[in-house]
Amino acid sequence: MAPRETSLHNKRLHLWPFIAAYFIASFTAFLLSGFRLALHDTALVLGPTIVGSVAAFSAARRMPTLRLAIFLDTTFQYTILGCATAMFAFSAATLNSPLFDESVLNFDRSIGFDWYKFARFIADHPTLRTILNFGYMSLFWQAPLLLAMLCFSKRYRETDRFIIANLIAMLVTVMIFAACPVTTAWVHTGVSQAELKALHLQSGTGGWVRQLFDIRNGRTSLVSAHMDFGIIGFPSFHAISAFLNIGAFWALRRLRIIAVVLNGIMIVSTLIVGGHYLADITAAGLVTWISIMGARSIMALSSRGQARPSLSDAAHTLDAGTPVAARAHF
Repeated sequence: MAPRETSLHNKRLHLWPFIAAYFIASFTAFLLSGFRLALHDTALVLGPTIVGSVAAFSAARRMPTLRLAIFLDTTFQYTILGCATAMFAFSAATLNSPLFDESVLNFDRSIGFDWYKFARFIADHPTLRTILNFGYMSLFWQAPLLLAMLCFSKRYRETDRFIIANLIAMLVTVMIFAACPVTTAWVHTGVSQAELKALHLQSGTGGWVRQLFDIRNGRTSLVSAHMDFGIIGFPSFHAISAFLNIGAFWALRRLRIIAVVLNGIMIVSTLIVGGHYLADITAAGLVTWISIMGARSIMALSSRGQARPSLSDAAHTLDAGTPVAARAHF
């Protein structure tokens, strides 16, 4: 193992115990909330994810200089976090906290944002709608691409920082969602089905809003893979992901402009494609800041811990560089 690669690998954090604890806690909350997973979907989705995570962890431990192994390891970490957060969100929705729509809508109005005018503008420009759809869906492939680029450029500490920030962000997001659930501006204000169709907006009788209402009303117990798991409105996790992606891509100098443009589109797309309030994005900025600061603190503590030589290292150094008489005296 080359000294440079050994040094890089040794700086990686052991995140799997924390990710496993997060997953176990979410799965326990999920079951205690009265949900159960369809056996077929569990076998096809959750089973392979867990098996793949174990295999990726083993590969990264056995082949620490193999960048592909580290990429798979971090990718499965991210995937497990996403699955766990979806289960936490379903559990949080059963708390039936009062809907927070009126407050966030008033915030949007107070800063001059008119969701209807914005929706009308996008509806009148189909090309913009297509661009926003692309940006919104990039959530599902940006993280694996980002992790691949960081791993294959040997920026392993950056991958750990990205995973830690996402873990903090997901946990904080679920906590806020549990207390302040929201729907969409058009569902809250009762826009007619005909108007929604003209604006190409999703109604409250379908998609994630319907899923949220079904959970709150006790109409969902059997959970399958075809359901819409993105039921968190406030804050917008799409926006949080976009902010975190930009921060992580910043380590790759040549991709900074592309990352800012693509994730900027994702943030804007949340207002239409995701059905978010502008307040959801504002809250996402705050959650992102908390997550980045938390990740930096954890990484700094880790660096200080790794900087302290162990007793065995000290003994090795002593044996290598101390005269025999001095060692006997010591």
